[in-house]
Amino acid sequence: MASNGSVGPLEIIDHVLCEDRDLPKAPAANGYQYPRGRFPHGYAWGPWLLDANRLCLCRVRPGVTDPVQNVYEIDLEEITSAFWLTDWLEHVALKTWATPEVLGHLTCAMISLFHPRDWMRDGKRVDPSDLLKRSIDREW
Repeated sequence: MASNGSVGPLEIIDHVLCEDRDLPKAPAANGYQYPRGRFPHGYAWGPWLLDANRLCLCRVRPGVTDPVQNVYEIDLEEITSAFWLTDWLEHVALKTWATPEVLGHLTCAMISLFHPRDWMRDGKRVDPSDLLKRSIDREW
């Protein structure tokens, strides 16, 4: 918690947004564990739903469970490097609707799907379908 009593974005990410998932967790230095595994169609990270059929992350309104009824989507196949992953995060951060909570959920989704520390180090370019095949549960 910041000295003024507010909660910072990293605290939101680490302690609120991803902790209630049933998937196996990967340990982090601070004790938080991001979900790992193969995510099914419709898996939710807050307002972000996975569309495993179209390989998109879709931001939906509260109560919506169908990713096709989205208000914003990110094409996961466009993310071929850590640069493009962070470019998407920055792009979304500039949206008027991008609250710290929405960004925190998106960050959790990107880490869970792409494992950037494992696969995108040193500016390495990757084939997104290779990474997504490890993370998304669907017929390839």
